[in-house]
Amino acid sequence: MKLRFKTPRIESEWYGDKIDPRLRVVILYAHGWLLQTYGILATLTELLRTAEENRAIYGDDQISVHQVGRGGDLRCEGPGFPTNLGASLSQAVNAAFFYRGQLTVAVHEPTAKKGAHVHLQVTRAGAWF
Repeated sequence: MKLRFKTPRIESEWYGDKIDPRLRVVILYAHGWLLQTYGILATLTELLRTAEENRAIYGDDQISVHQVGRGGDLRCEGPGFPTNLGASLSQAVNAAFFYRGQLTVAVHEPTAKKGAHVHLQVTRAGAWF
């Protein structure tokens, strides 16, 4: 099943040249795992983020992996990403792509500014997971 995108902008970013190729591998792995394990379709809800978009979420000028093409967010159909499903996905993907003592997947509960989702990321260029 083809990966779904929340907006045309996100689809354009996915096929563009600003996304780290390793992130695509991680996202496609997570997408395939969800389909194979639970028959669930996920939607890619965020890839690249501008400094202004990042500031609106965090309230400061911190740099996010979304700003440099190394972070992406997935959400299941419906009101959000079920916590138990997110934990299972997190465990599976982190086991496959654990790098340098950092998690590849984090499950984020809903906040006032963002809904529940699974965040996927890769480390700096030059380091392979």
